[in-house]
Amino acid sequence: MTVGVLDTGIDGAHPDLAGKVVEANDFTGTGTADLVGHGTHVAGIIAGTGAASSGRYRGVAPDADLISGKVCTAIGCQDSAVIAGLEWIAPKVRVANLSLGGGYSDGTDPVSRAVNTLTARYGTLFVASAGNDRSLGNPDPLASVTTPAAADSALAVGSVTKEDTTSPFSPRQPRKRDYAVKPDIAAPGSDIVSARVPGTPAGDTAPVDEHYAALSGTSFAAPHVSGAAALLAQRRPGWTADRLKSVLVSSAEPTAEVFEQGAGRVDAARAVEQQVSAVGGGVGYGFVPWPRAGRLSKVVTYRNDSDAAADLVLSSDNPVFVPAVDRVSVPAHGTVEVTVYADTAGKAPGRQSGRLTARGDGVVVRTGLTAVLEAESYNVAVTLKGRTGATASTVTKAVNVDTGAAVGVRLVNGTGLARVPKGRYDFQAIEVAASGEVSLVARPGVAVGQDSAVALDATGGRLVSTSVDGARATQVSGELSLVSGQASGERTSALAWFSQSGQKVYLVPTQGEVTDHTFLLAHRAILEAPGSVYHLAFVSKGKIPDGRFTVRPRDLARVDARYYAQGAASKSLRADYALLDAPGVNTGALQVRDTPVPGRRTEYFTTGPTWQHVVAVFPEDTSDSESTVAYRSYRPGQYTTHWNRAPLSPSLGAPEIGFGVARVGDQLSIAVSPLSSGDPDQSTVLPVAATGTTDLSRDGVSLGHSDLPGFGSFTIPDAPGQYTLRTTVDRVVPWSVLGTHADITWTFHEAGAGTTTPPPLLAVRTSAEVDDQGTARPGTYLPLRLTTHRQAGSPTPRITTLRTDYSTNDGRTWRPAPTLHIPTGDGLALLTNPNSPAFVSLRITARDTEGNTVTQTVLRAYQVR
Repeated sequence: MTVGVLDTGIDGAHPDLAGKVVEANDFTGTGTADLVGHGTHVAGIIAGTGAASSGRYRGVAPDADLISGKVCTAIGCQDSAVIAGLEWIAPKVRVANLSLGGGYSDGTDPVSRAVNTLTARYGTLFVASAGNDRSLGNPDPLASVTTPAAADSALAVGSVTKEDTTSPFSPRQPRKRDYAVKPDIAAPGSDIVSARVPGTPAGDTAPVDEHYAALSGTSFAAPHVSGAAALLAQRRPGWTADRLKSVLVSSAEPTAEVFEQGAGRVDAARAVEQQVSAVGGGVGYGFVPWPRAGRLSKVVTYRNDSDAAADLVLSSDNPVFVPAVDRVSVPAHGTVEVTVYADTAGKAPGRQSGRLTARGDGVVVRTGLTAVLEAESYNVAVTLKGRTGATASTVTKAVNVDTGAAVGVRLVNGTGLARVPKGRYDFQAIEVAASGEVSLVARPGVAVGQDSAVALDATGGRLVSTSVDGARATQVSGELSLVSGQASGERTSALAWFSQSGQKVYLVPTQGEVTDHTFLLAHRAILEAPGSVYHLAFVSKGKIPDGRFTVRPRDLARVDARYYAQGAASKSLRADYALLDAPGVNTGALQVRDTPVPGRRTEYFTTGPTWQHVVAVFPEDTSDSESTVAYRSYRPGQYTTHWNRAPLSPSLGAPEIGFGVARVGDQLSIAVSPLSSGDPDQSTVLPVAATGTTDLSRDGVSLGHSDLPGFGSFTIPDAPGQYTLRTTVDRVVPWSVLGTHADITWTFHEAGAGTTTPPPLLAVRTSAEVDDQGTARPGTYLPLRLTTHRQAGSPTPRITTLRTDYSTNDGRTWRPAPTLHIPTGDGLALLTNPNSPAFVSLRITARDTEGNTVTQTVLRAYQVR
């Protein structure tokens, strides 16, 4: 048997695949070699001999040969390449593996159509991975199968874990549009060990040894089914795709619901031996609208390839699905049709699935059955009257205020129809007039219990104006968010508009105040005046206000901000975002503005919310950049900030953007900022040009190495222990002559598995009075302020040692600086600047009463000139 593989190529030199690739072709223009490692891993699952592992990692069909069509590269799989590969490989093989995919599809996209056409022409069975849901946290409830698995004739494969449960990344929705049963079948796809190509992205993701790696995805479930199909095709030489697919699906063993894995997890042994099957695959009744009266019917056809009649007993594991008969006899080498009803009246709405099982003498045939039942729902006719009478575009939605679910409403010429479940709704809309003016309008608290109508009228809109008493400031950008949803705020939906200078935006005020669910309007605005900028944020709960937003200067925080260069020409962008204490309003975009470097200005901020501040510095050609981030809350009063200021020092980083050192299961996750500028509460994200390493050891034994400065993830024991973490970074960038190298070593005690307390790492931030280029005067004393930081929530034992050394020759020799400190770790060192221009490097050591230490060295922390 020869199996086709359309993927990233196959490394035929791998010991497990030696002599197996009998033909190869490239459709990407990059040659036939596997530069990604994905195709080789797939090929090993299908036909690997296990030669490099004494047979341990042998493939499903180790005697099969392979034909390789390279249709994918590291940046993806172009449709044109995939279709060309399909046309080339289809006449050559009876089974082809497609561990690739595009977007969610209803099976009518070009690649899916090509699969259907070629299957009909050549009888080739295309086994396709169902796609991967890579959302963080809980699986994406909308994740459906992707092309080409969505093709009618493709055998779509979902993934199960080693425990036979559905893999977190495996899609859990039927096919788009018609709700057909997809995936058809499932197979192991989590942590699959197979052939590795060292030096490739897939090969180096999770290497097991020199020859093998462990990878996860439906890409690695599909080749298990392709291998099983090869075994079946060898046993049944006259069968084409429809027969192979029917038997593989019918013989599967269910371990989860049909929406997750179709008929079940592949059972290669039963597929090869069993001679009774259900023709086709799963049976989907589609979307059943309310009111659901009567019963629906579909036909399941049983085929018997044996020499004796097969007597089968039929049963369904879901009362929604009922076979018309409970017994059937399938003649030898014949077929029998059975009607299966879907009784949907009075049944619970939502997804319904089950399996029709036919049992006989040694025979078990399963057919997946699905239906999606609409809840009690009604039509709502929605009309929108534009503010000027000439509407260019609209965005309209209905938000269920009890569930937070939102339904988009498409309006044509100001009218549209929404189909929504019974309940209470807020109807929201943004209307853009032909003149470019924008209106936000809502109708909150509409009860829908029958077919009805909702009218939205933007003609009563009030112009949005934002001002500061006594200041001649002009709004340059704004964000308006209209939010509706559950009273708890747990689930909401928003419409947002981002405006630029000069655009007119109108709000249609609502009557009264909504108190029984979330209904609010949030407004963020940036205003500019000569030498000043105002960052303002407002929340109006329970109503849409009349559009007038005014603040008094005494209620704002005034920040005198300085922006420093680091001895070289640079450009800078600044962005600020208010994280408001209100549901559904913190998902907007940062409004970015140019900021001169060096420069000064006065900035005002609304007090109360936490502000996210980001300053990016980059060269004229924008070839790279580094960003410094801070999170601050303000009270009315006066503050100062210093951005991009020397001296540079390490930071533990802002946890809000993922920095920190923490145990996650058996992994110690490392994300720190080895070189940060500015104030002690600011942390810098290194540029791409920065290189370095991160290493972790315990009791002198190395636990791992990372080729990234400040980042790594290392497997650690469950027991508490003493660790040493070291990171180095080299940073040579066109916008700075400072911070060319850093070397930081931490020792700390980690409390072991089960703890939620972050490890007690120390970092000493430095600050000093330097000029706008990060430069101090020669021949003077420079007071250096020291601030010892720990991770939020970690222990805070007293600091017993705080030592400062400095060097004026890039660390070849060091001199101690007089240093005083208090138990919190705040201190002051007195440096003696050299009499001639030079760079000053800093080496600082801190220790606490529990023995946690840090030694941090920064070359060229600041400049003397």
